[in-house]
Amino acid sequence: MRSIKPIPKGGQIYNTYGNLPNSDLLRRYGYVIPGSKGDIVEITSEMVIETLSTLTKEEVERRVEVLDDEDMFEEYLLSGFD
Repeated sequence: MRSIKPIPKGGQIYNTYGNLPNSDLLRRYGYVIPGSKGDIVEITSEMVIETLSTLTKEEVERRVEVLDDEDMFEEYLLSGFD
């Protein structure tokens, strides 16, 4: 471990793994940070397909629009749903 600045005797030291989402922190290091800002959610393709199959085309389009507006959507994921 290296310090980015001098550490005074008795000073607080923080060990950080970078700006990782909780999913990576849990998988790699075994802990999470409540309220982590860069957090992501991982879902399976089976869950996406199961959920989409219960919705009308208009409901799917509305949800895609919301994700797109929030810049949270990868457009290539819909390539099989046209």
